[in-house]
Amino acid sequence: RMVTGVQTWALPILDLKEKNEELFEKYEKIPFTEKEKKDYNEFKQELENYRNVRGEIVTLVNSGNLNGAKQVFISKIKPIREKTESKLNAINDMNEMQAKISDEENRKVFQNIIFISSAVTIVGIILALVLAIIMIRDIISSLNRIRAYAKRLSEYDFSTPIAVRGTDELCMTAVDLNAAQENVNSLVKQIYLEIGRAHV
Repeated sequence: RMVTGVQTWALPILDLKEKNEELFEKYEKIPFTEKEKKDYNEFKQELENYRNVRGEIVTLVNSGNLNGAKQVFISKIKPIREKTESKLNAINDMNEMQAKISDEENRKVFQNIIFISSAVTIVGIILALVLAIIMIRDIISSLNRIRAYAKRLSEYDFSTPIAVRGTDELCMTAVDLNAAQENVNSLVKQIYLEIGRAHV
């Protein structure tokens, strides 16, 4: 009965070997450092030794030699297991250290991206404000010229047109006001001529 129980447990162990091989293939696609590669190869060698000794123990158990299996387990499996665990822990520690280094590098890159994004945003806001100030000053300047022109007209001064600088809506309004001033000037001159003729 004991032998049958061991045989029942031996089959899942063999299935695990296939799954382990798949995991090894995936792991080996990850870039290694030289130290990690050395430890990994030593780990695989110890694991292979472990599997061979395990197979030897299964064979002894299947043949009914439980004392022999126990002796092989104590003399061979325990030291191999300790070495395997030691190598696995070393690989795990290196992976953890590499992960921390990568995490730190990623954090620095992320912080640089945030800094650059913030700087670009601030520069963009400053440029927008500068452009807004320039536009507002230009609009105010145009409005002041139109206002001064309106004041001159209210004082019957039709002699000075508005200085036009640009092609925006306010400048086009100034052009139209200049044209209106020319028309009013012409009309006033024509009225004076007509009055002058009427007195003669």
